[in-house]
Amino acid sequence: MMSSASAWEIATKYRLGKLPEAGEAVHQLPQLLERAQISVLPITVVHALKAGLLPGPHRDPFDRMLIAQAAHEELPLVTLDPAFNQYEIELIW
Repeated sequence: MMSSASAWEIATKYRLGKLPEAGEAVHQLPQLLERAQISVLPITVVHALKAGLLPGPHRDPFDRMLIAQAAHEELPLVTLDPAFNQYEIELIW
């Protein structure tokens, strides 16, 4: 499963030139996900409220959304970012 927030972050970083190699993924992401049989987790109002109210110093809005979604949906989150360790969510990697 992939969060809509991840697609948003990839597109934003591509637009800003921080992820130029993501062009194909940005323009074909729905088809690539369908082909790989990866479902998409939409951003709900509950996710948005939880992300906005999330305690702690982590300021990245994309990461805050992923943390909120993982906590609310009780899903593991794949990341190498040590900042995620301060939240009570299951981490993989």
